[in-house]
Amino acid sequence: MHGFIHRFLVPIFFVFILLDLNEFSARFTGIDAFLSNIILLIAIVILIFTRTKVHVQNRIYNNFLIALVIFITLGGYLLFLSSGFNAVYSEIRYYAPSFLIFLVAYRVATSSSSWKQFNRNVVLISALIALNGLLILISITLDIDFHGDETGEIDRAVGLYSNANRAGYVSCLGQASSLYMVMTRVRNRRYIFMGFYVICMVAALSTFSKGAATVTLFILSVFLFNSFSSPEMMRQKVVKRSINFLLLGLVLIAGYALLNINQIIAGFTAEQAQRSEELIQFYHGEINQATTTNRSELWQYALEQISDSPILGFGLGEFHVMDIGVGVHNIYLLLWGEAGILALLAYVIFLITWFKGSFKVREPSVRFYLRNVLLVVFLSGFAAHTLLVNKSYMIVLGVLIGGFAVDKHHIKLDRIKRYMQSKSESTQEE
Repeated sequence: MHGFIHRFLVPIFFVFILLDLNEFSARFTGIDAFLSNIILLIAIVILIFTRTKVHVQNRIYNNFLIALVIFITLGGYLLFLSSGFNAVYSEIRYYAPSFLIFLVAYRVATSSSSWKQFNRNVVLISALIALNGLLILISITLDIDFHGDETGEIDRAVGLYSNANRAGYVSCLGQASSLYMVMTRVRNRRYIFMGFYVICMVAALSTFSKGAATVTLFILSVFLFNSFSSPEMMRQKVVKRSINFLLLGLVLIAGYALLNINQIIAGFTAEQAQRSEELIQFYHGEINQATTTNRSELWQYALEQISDSPILGFGLGEFHVMDIGVGVHNIYLLLWGEAGILALLAYVIFLITWFKGSFKVREPSVRFYLRNVLLVVFLSGFAAHTLLVNKSYMIVLGVLIGGFAVDKHHIKLDRIKRYMQSKSESTQEE
């Protein structure tokens, strides 16, 4: 049963979530949550018939659950006081699927203690996000809208996703996952993951999401720093050769883009040209409504509202859609505004624990993966308030935090092994 689940059910589950097939299919069938029951059934089967083989204390996992519980409990209580049980039930149903997906992904990652199985999960994540990235590139190049909503030129390609910003940020997760596979000790198919990375990188830029473009630059910077500052990486000839080859490819792509910059800009639509100009202005330090796509105005309004109740907050849903008709577009302000300062502190502690935990990871490639995804989550939190309901984020988060537990499990086994060896040697000497 374990083999059947990992070979068939887990890939199907990942395909449904990472390609957003539930929402995509609903557009064509006219039935909301068309695949929800199938996804729920698969999730239940995975949770029932798999067992955690990695038994270690995982503070990152614990702190994430604590942050979620505090947010839902305090925010739900405040909402109950103002709007009653039905409103609370509706909000819990809104967050429950993503929470379930996280638990399933974590169980999948920890149901096998081998790096081989963990890497299989990351390969699947990389391939599926790269597939949607390829659809983004087809859409932006050939002006094809896979949802059938737009005709003519495509301003912001999304692939199978329904939102350009979400498509961009998920492409950033694809970049981090692909680079992890490039930096592992696996010799086979390394160049395929380089291709996945390039596809995800160009796809993130093709969504014309300012946040995704910024995160893409940070991921590349972390990759370069980690590659040349890590002796462990440079001692591995295969990894070193792969990194150098990838860097050469990126230099060639950048050179081609610079040589043809005028042609590329001439092919932009009016919205694409405007967003590109605003992004450049933002990098030059101009922070205003235009360069932040009105987010600075939303944050200012949200802070004014929060100042009325900074300790307790106002209840679930109040900042997901504010009284001006739009969301706060900032996960930190959403947590603070809906469940008070305690929920915000719990989430920040989770991020700090994640960062500190990455220094304790023995595998350099996993250490790099942890920090890169943390970078995506941390930065995108300033521009998006839907991270806790972003199913693609949750599946990557579950697998990655599971990887931290796997690494800790191997460290524990090595300590036991060294202890047994030293005990055996001392016995022989006697």
